[in-house]
Amino acid sequence: MTWPCTEERPPLEPTQEVFSSPQPVPAFNFRISGGPPTPAVWFLTEDRTELLQIQRDRFTRNWAKRSGDEKYPSYDELWSAFEHDFTEFIQFLEEENIGSPSLLQCELTYVNPIKAGLNWKKHSELGNVLALWSGQTTEGFLPEPEDIQVALRYTIPDPDGQPAGRLYVKVEPVPSPDSTPPTIVMT
Repeated sequence: MTWPCTEERPPLEPTQEVFSSPQPVPAFNFRISGGPPTPAVWFLTEDRTELLQIQRDRFTRNWAKRSGDEKYPSYDELWSAFEHDFTEFIQFLEEENIGSPSLLQCELTYVNPIKAGLNWKKHSELGNVLALWSGQTTEGFLPEPEDIQVALRYTIPDPDGQPAGRLYVKVEPVPSPDSTPPTIVMT
């Protein structure tokens, strides 16, 4: 893959999972004067649907729908592309005697749009899409909800039962014009 387009962008804020606290810890960030932060550099394909974002503490590979005609790549395709690009990046660092990165955290985000179909027709029918949702929303006092959003967080244990990672699952309705079927996005 070639990356003919480049852009400088502000860097994303540092992030790291903490397992000692059951809830996310509020963060307070500040910067002491002395110059701008080291930028993130984006490397993009000519059609701008694929990009690498590289900054001091992050290597990110993304895919984006631009015109609406692009086919959403499968998980296997994206994972293979990430492995290839990260391997090339490591080789570049070694060849240029820059050093090897010290990995602190890996993050994978996959977005799965679920269009209305046989089992569900409107956003309030989340129970027909997501097994953990019972569908029971009120005891009759209120009508069915317009939509439902769910956020889940799981700790992933290592073989010794110690926290090794987290899985975040977010399910959200996507507003759609009246003429199109509803969509739910699972991230």
